[in-house]
Amino acid sequence: MQTFFNRLMQIIDYKEFKNLNDFALNGLGYESSSKLNRLKHDDKNPSVDIILDISNKFQEINIDWLLTGQGEMLKNAAMIITELTNNKMPKGAIPYYNLPVSAGRTLHEITVSEPLPNGYIKGLPTLEGTEAFLPVVGCSMGDIVKEGAIIGVRTMNNFDTLNTERIYLIITRDDRMTKFIEHDENNPDLLWCVSPNFPRFNILKSDILQIYRITYIYNPA
Repeated sequence: MQTFFNRLMQIIDYKEFKNLNDFALNGLGYESSSKLNRLKHDDKNPSVDIILDISNKFQEINIDWLLTGQGEMLKNAAMIITELTNNKMPKGAIPYYNLPVSAGRTLHEITVSEPLPNGYIKGLPTLEGTEAFLPVVGCSMGDIVKEGAIIGVRTMNNFDTLNTERIYLIITRDDRMTKFIEHDENNPDLLWCVSPNFPRFNILKSDILQIYRITYIYNPA
């Protein structure tokens, strides 16, 4: 079951903060992130002052969703898949491909073989760097990324910049998966894939065809 902390991490990811400490110091202005760190191990909601600070400083966030998980993260996050109009991208929209990125098939290969998207997603605040929206198949991430979700993705080109507190879409020759990642302390050629519903496992970086940072998650109701 998704906790308050899980939802808080989605906000941190959406607002482009590096990690929890960065969000606490530069987002909320707290000198210490100890209050928020305690939420990792406590499924209760935080103190009222934290909720009010988030509500005041990030007014697009739906506080009911933050507290209960009901509804969507953003207050006016109407996901609109529009039909193509003269094969032009609507202003402020991001292309949507109704094709899951599958094992051995990267977003680049999809856009080459399917040069025109099925439509566009708009009605969201600007998501810097988001290249496309894609549907999700599978439920290894539980309530964080549900079966049938639509995700926004951005290509990552440097393994060293991967953040263990963010979610990634990983494409290998044999698998397509949404996971948290961890760096191996002893072997720089390995990454560990972590998700709520399956045991963690490692993969060789050399086996990864492409890795994408998930910039936005739109879960089905």
